[in-house]
Amino acid sequence: HPRPDLQRPAGSDDRLPVTGLTWQGAREYCATLGAALPTEAEWEFAARGTARRPYPGGAEPLDLQRTHAFAGAGARPVLAMTSDQDRSPEGVHDLAGNVREWTTDLWREDLPGSDESWVQDGDTSYRAVRGLPLASRLGKRQTLPVEGAAHRAALCATGPCVAATADELATIGFRCARGAR
Repeated sequence: HPRPDLQRPAGSDDRLPVTGLTWQGAREYCATLGAALPTEAEWEFAARGTARRPYPGGAEPLDLQRTHAFAGAGARPVLAMTSDQDRSPEGVHDLAGNVREWTTDLWREDLPGSDESWVQDGDTSYRAVRGLPLASRLGKRQTLPVEGAAHRAALCATGPCVAATADELATIGFRCARGAR
């Protein structure tokens, strides 16, 4: 049963990633399939595999002409499964580029002991999104991450801050995971 909020505009290609859903909306959609948003660990395992590859496709640094990431402020998602470089040996597509993806996990800082009080405060929570940003541009002093498959960011998922993320949701998608939990 297709959900009305997941319908694409007339004439759009159904191979475009679904974007624009809040964390809660993505979570609810996955539940209708008997699945869930992946944890950060599940997402990263899909991107890096047992070999802990730096990029989903292996050790070769990303070519931004072949992987849709850091494409600038006006960038929009492209058809899924079209990058020959953004495919894991296990056959999982679009983990480095195209759209970043919600995970089920609350955001946690990389450094132990960091102040994380802002991550969940009342009705407001921030969740981890994974993947390289689509609508960003590499600055003069920035370079591609050495381990693109490990890239992560915090994004408001619940509470009053969700309204402030509306524009960003245009390049945030999700995937549903099933399996041993």
